[in-house]
Amino acid sequence: MSQPAIFSLGWRLEHEAIDVIELSEVTRLAHGDALFLAVGCVAQLWRRAIGHPVRGFRSSAHEQQCWQALAALDQQLRRLLRRGGVIVLRLDRPEDSCRMNCRPDDPRLPVGSPIDVYDALASTSPVLATLARRRYLLDEEPRGPWQSTDDGRLRDLFAPYLAEARRFAFPCLAFEVDEWLAAPLLTTPAGACVSAASDGVLLLPPLGMSDPRREATCLLATLDRVMAERRGDGWHRIVEWKAPASNPRRFAAGENLADAVLSSDERAALLGP
Repeated sequence: MSQPAIFSLGWRLEHEAIDVIELSEVTRLAHGDALFLAVGCVAQLWRRAIGHPVRGFRSSAHEQQCWQALAALDQQLRRLLRRGGVIVLRLDRPEDSCRMNCRPDDPRLPVGSPIDVYDALASTSPVLATLARRRYLLDEEPRGPWQSTDDGRLRDLFAPYLAEARRFAFPCLAFEVDEWLAAPLLTTPAGACVSAASDGVLLLPPLGMSDPRREATCLLATLDRVMAERRGDGWHRIVEWKAPASNPRRFAAGENLADAVLSSDERAALLGP
């Protein structure tokens, strides 16, 4: 059984199973099985071609070049999904936008409207089109614990991700999805959806992990489960995953640590005769 082809674009994930590519190399996705895509990197297509403070293209040549590169990315993402692949999308804050001057061949990009990275990916899949229309920024960090899905099957399928997300997720936006289109995985205490899974597309907020290898292991273990369900024995598992250790006990003020961790015999030995 051949090793799966897994790519990362704009997302720093350290693992030998993940092949890091640039926007100029998207044709390599033609034989890929999965892509970890940090959505913020899509802005690179126009970031150097627009003027400031007016975020419009400096020339029609730059604009046409941008849309050609975007069309190439869109084509490869669509092909990946049609072949049964998976796109894991990191939901970055949409900071850079640009205003269009020339009418492109794609009618989803209207003249005169500023677009950001989510608008740019809207035609890749229905769930991304919904994300582009129904997203909103989280102005402040929600108070209280994240709530994971109540669906037992989804909790088991996404166990590696959910185990880490409840501690490390720091979403910058929330969105509305139709139940028939995507299943919420993680919500704020107020019930706003910040992570969801659909057929072939996983929408995940960034994880605040300082170790990119640990993050990669968590995401690969989740991908293993998702692809095994989609392809059965046709998927070669990449990593072994173990549930993180339970949170250490919190000691009350004034409690003696030795009394909690030492047996009576050990305490007697330490105290001496």
